[in-house]
Amino acid sequence: MHYMVKTRYNIHIMRDIHFSDQFLNKRMFDVRTIGLNDPPNIITEFGYFPQARYHYIRRDNGAAEHIFILCSQGEGIVEIDHKSYRIYPMSYIVIPRRTPHVYYANNDHPWSIYWFHFNDDIEIDPGEKLLSALPYNFIVAAFQLLLNEDFHARKSLAYLELTYQYIRETMRPDDHKPIINEHVELAMQYIKEHIVETIALQDIATYCHLSVSQLSHLFKTHLQTSPFSYFLKLKVEYAANLLVMTNLTIKDIAQRLSIEDPFYFSRLFKRHMGVSPLNFKRHNRR
Repeated sequence: MHYMVKTRYNIHIMRDIHFSDQFLNKRMFDVRTIGLNDPPNIITEFGYFPQARYHYIRRDNGAAEHIFILCSQGEGIVEIDHKSYRIYPMSYIVIPRRTPHVYYANNDHPWSIYWFHFNDDIEIDPGEKLLSALPYNFIVAAFQLLLNEDFHARKSLAYLELTYQYIRETMRPDDHKPIINEHVELAMQYIKEHIVETIALQDIATYCHLSVSQLSHLFKTHLQTSPFSYFLKLKVEYAANLLVMTNLTIKDIAQRLSIEDPFYFSRLFKRHMGVSPLNFKRHNRR
């Protein structure tokens, strides 16, 4: 059967089939067919489609699983329940299972996307969302590590599973998200926005209109950690992304994070990650 599809990208006639083979260097894995003794029961398949010109998918009855799509370059359109969503770099969308949909790349600026299918009973609100730099870099780094490792190694899936746990929280409708104190939420946002700077507890407390002791108590109650430990943890995670995704030296990364002493940075990194920055970079670079 043929369908007339009128879009801003001048795609006119399409069949009810997948046009996903007309671009190079795509990578796809089906977790259920690679012979793992203990395969994950959430993630079913995943992949990366770079510069996916002419990429077009139409499913009139939807897919059996939910679909997560993260754009890293270019643009594309996702249509769900007669609504169109523009997907662009650092934005993502989750298509609920058994929901009719169409998605396709922009002809002039085709998207590059990371994606996975998953089974979960979570309630999902369709719609595109934009990630901030830190979680975006974390997710892309996790995909790159996974796609460039020996997939038959069970440890490789840990990256995708960790990524999914983060994404799962962002997918929850607001009324289903765990409730965190509003002051803690405000402090977390402030810390993320100043991750490359040197800030004091008093700076965070003042921004949240709290005393340092009140701020520390709230963090301990709701996150089981201190504001300073949370700040250092995010710094190290950001540094790990830079080690994997850039050619910056360890000294350069330390300076970018406002840490003047590279030896202190190395000790801090090893304390949180279990390995030195140099060994982390050696084992996780392409």
